[in-house]
Amino acid sequence: MKKLVAVAFIMLFFTSNVFAGSGDDSFYWWRVPKIIEQVKLSSSQIDQIENMFQSHSLQINDIDKKLSQKEGELKDMLNDPSAKNSEVKLLSKDVLKLKSERKELKLDMLFGIRDVLTVDQRKKLKQLKSKHK
Repeated sequence: MKKLVAVAFIMLFFTSNVFAGSGDDSFYWWRVPKIIEQVKLSSSQIDQIENMFQSHSLQINDIDKKLSQKEGELKDMLNDPSAKNSEVKLLSKDVLKLKSERKELKLDMLFGIRDVLTVDQRKKLKQLKSKHK
């Protein structure tokens, strides 16, 4: 489990908003021409990463909507003095389950992106990240 968390942290590190000065596209590093050139991404890799990002983003957005609704319900329930603990607990579990699903989808996306990159590209991306801290 610790190894999985460490790998996930590294992947989040790679895909975070790391390239200051690149504008709004900095989170979308595979869209930044300078990074594309330095990491030597092929058109195929860019397409694969973009498709992966788009498909996962749709799923994550769906979960976010559900999560927002459930969190609102939970907040209302917690503010209701007559709410039963068992109902609050069930709704809390629903919220936690949605949060877990969202994290899992993000990890799946990050691991998928990682699989598209070669070892050398991963190293270069890490090196670029270090320069822009």
